[in-house]
Amino acid sequence: MMLRPLQVKVVSIDALIEHEEIDPVHLEELKAEIISDGYLRKSLAVDYKTMVILDGHHRYNILKRLGCSRVPVSFFDYDSPLIVVEPGPLGLPVSKDIVRDAGLKRRKLPPKSTYHMVITDSGRVHLSEFELDVYAPLETLK
Repeated sequence: MMLRPLQVKVVSIDALIEHEEIDPVHLEELKAEIISDGYLRKSLAVDYKTMVILDGHHRYNILKRLGCSRVPVSFFDYDSPLIVVEPGPLGLPVSKDIVRDAGLKRRKLPPKSTYHMVITDSGRVHLSEFELDVYAPLETLK
């Protein structure tokens, strides 16, 4: 079985919910790259039921800082058994319920505390590999 986004569309940036803090150093590095490119290459991975961001917190925050009101999103069924959440470098206990609660209760987890992986025939692959490449010009997201 292969994981695919349920839907890919552009949504209001204010509709999305973060579950994780960001790393300011990584934010600035990625922001410089996105500004230099003039476009957003990848959509964000979002749980279609709750609008909680699964992957793309730094891109989300960059777009907000750049005054964008819209963002391309790949919606996933977070309840799929193909999507698993693993602890990041801090080794904090994580689960899908912890991720959803952190977002819905607005109690963000530390940066990079969760890794969302997809179970494939060849092993576990990061969820970002399943986010659609959109190459959205920044001006179209304002």
